[in-house]
Amino acid sequence: NSLGKLTPEDNRFAPYLLSLLEDEDIFFQLFGLLGSFQIRSESALPLIESIASKKLAYPEIHWRMTPEDSSVWNLQFQALRILALWQGRSALPLIKKHAAKSPPVAELLAIYYWEESLPLIMKWSHSKHSEDQRLALRAWKSDVPVSEMRKTATTLRSCLADEKMSHESRHQAAIKLGLASVEEDIDWLLKMLLEEKKEG
Repeated sequence: NSLGKLTPEDNRFAPYLLSLLEDEDIFFQLFGLLGSFQIRSESALPLIESIASKKLAYPEIHWRMTPEDSSVWNLQFQALRILALWQGRSALPLIKKHAAKSPPVAELLAIYYWEESLPLIMKWSHSKHSEDQRLALRAWKSDVPVSEMRKTATTLRSCLADEKMSHESRHQAAIKLGLASVEEDIDWLLKMLLEEKKEG
């Protein structure tokens, strides 16, 4: 992939990539978006923010969408992903806003802002609404860095003991805690499982 070889040292391509980002063709826009991110083109950032800020027409891509609609959706999603990588915490409010309506963006939220987003994921897990449960499950199943999960071990423990959360959410919380566990967490998990068996 030639785009993957670009670095900030290749900033001479910034005007060309910006022109692609401004093109009417979605394919060219996506190429310009990814390339501008690779070289960290500050001139492209306002346009990337504009694309990411638009309301998503659908929660996620599905088979009934036209190829054009799918491409537009993917462009906006990639813009959100890029802002998370590029701007860090500054992009959190925007991504959190979109995550409330879109399972794939909820996954982005969990991957890049796990510690900050866990209270919201728990709120979705407590909800009786199926839409919130879909958001929660997508977030729980996201591939979060182990180092980030370890920061929330205490909160994950509380999730396992929270009977108001759905069974699936508690199960996913147990997986997260297990993946990030230290010896103390493993001992706690085993003790909890033994107590549940006794109660059963």
